[in-house]
Amino acid sequence: MTTWRAQRQAGELGGLAPKRRGPAPQAKNPLAVRVVALEREMTRLTARAERAEALVEHPKKVSELLGIALPRNGEQT
Repeated sequence: MTTWRAQRQAGELGGLAPKRRGPAPQAKNPLAVRVVALEREMTRLTARAERAEALVEHPKKVSELLGIALPRNGEQT
């Protein structure tokens, strides 16, 4: 009995330690975090580009409704 207690205190009886239940944790892919960050940035920049296009198209539509001719690229009034 004293031998068993000495072994337990020394940590030699690892089989008696409680084990974690459930599936083993999966190792995280270091590139997955980068992919998620890049996808989030792409979504943000796409939305920004769409807003910019809408701002460019708005004056064109207004000028068409009012019958005002806008100068084309390179032309000056």
